[in-house]
Amino acid sequence: NQHILPRLNLYEIQKFTLCNKMVEHVCNDYLGRRHSNPFNVMIAPFIALTDARAFRQLLSDTNAVVSGSSALAFFNIGSFVGADLDIYAEFASVFLIGSFFIARGYQFVPHKLQHFQFASLASFGSTDDYPGDDSLVYLSSSIVDVFTFMTHTGKKVQVIASRLSFMHTILSFHSALVMNFVTATHAVCLYPFLSFIRHVNARASNNGPREIAAHAKYASRGWPLL
Repeated sequence: NQHILPRLNLYEIQKFTLCNKMVEHVCNDYLGRRHSNPFNVMIAPFIALTDARAFRQLLSDTNAVVSGSSALAFFNIGSFVGADLDIYAEFASVFLIGSFFIARGYQFVPHKLQHFQFASLASFGSTDDYPGDDSLVYLSSSIVDVFTFMTHTGKKVQVIASRLSFMHTILSFHSALVMNFVTATHAVCLYPFLSFIRHVNARASNNGPREIAAHAKYASRGWPLL
């Protein structure tokens, strides 16, 4: 097992446990020793582990989820160099989530169309009051805006404010590979066989410049397009 299990991702290990009771015991023991808390492994580059419980509670209180590269890394048991922590939440929860990171040393980094201090975000009661701009290239029918927080060392968290449910946004992603999310208590991968057994990606949207760049990024990480 010391030669096989380190080469497997969480999905493959879970399938391996179905062989028999002895294999199940070996796999569970391995996970307990090597990957006792994949959630903490996922957030460690961005959040001190002493704040892990508080972050879980934040996700629970706001019905927010972690998605994007970090959620993919959760299932792949690892991390990606240069990846951000992407949090998807309803617009009404953005101020609470952003305040969590500001209290831990992050700074709000507005993009060129966000002409306000982050503290003033609390004054916007709904998306109807928010001065968004439909010319933003990443804005879609499911996203209100993206709020970026960074530390002086370059750690980056993005809070993506959803107009509707976070699932509506995730199902609008550029490809099947990143249709995963982690909540306070569960982790969901919509295409586990495609992503972690065949280790390929599938296009799920039009081929615009941003989509092509995203497909190329994940191909360089080992997931070529079908």
